[in-house]
Amino acid sequence: MKSSKKSERKSEMYKSIDKLPILIWLDIHETSDLTLLFIKQPKKINFKALEDAWEKINDEYLQCFGISEEMEKSLNDKRLAALSKAEYLITGKRHHLTHAEVYEADSKVKKKDTKIDIENTCVKLTKFYGVRIKSNELTVSEYYNFIKEAQNGRG
Repeated sequence: MKSSKKSERKSEMYKSIDKLPILIWLDIHETSDLTLLFIKQPKKINFKALEDAWEKINDEYLQCFGISEEMEKSLNDKRLAALSKAEYLITGKRHHLTHAEVYEADSKVKKKDTKIDIENTCVKLTKFYGVRIKSNELTVSEYYNFIKEAQNGRG
């Protein structure tokens, strides 16, 4: 038992939006590198634990803040692409594949320079709240709560 506690300490990782820094959240979304969740890099990586932690973090985010309109549109386009492919398999009509390709192309969420967006947003939030907000000190939860409250007109 002692060795498992010791290895748990070595593989300490972020498991909540209340602790995960916003810049790491963005890096993971850009690179898909879940090892960024580690606070201290372990000698042996437990990929199942990483995937579970990431799933929990995403579930927590969705529960607190919901899904963005951009992501909702992307998911709907992916759904339509899958339906078009299924229609092709059922009917054999090739134009359904063309429709699927169009939907898949539309489903690609436009990549933008999120780091610059975060910095610009922090400047605006600083102005709105009258308190300096630094991106390198914000957790995911804090960042999106600040935005939510600012959009609601509260300070």
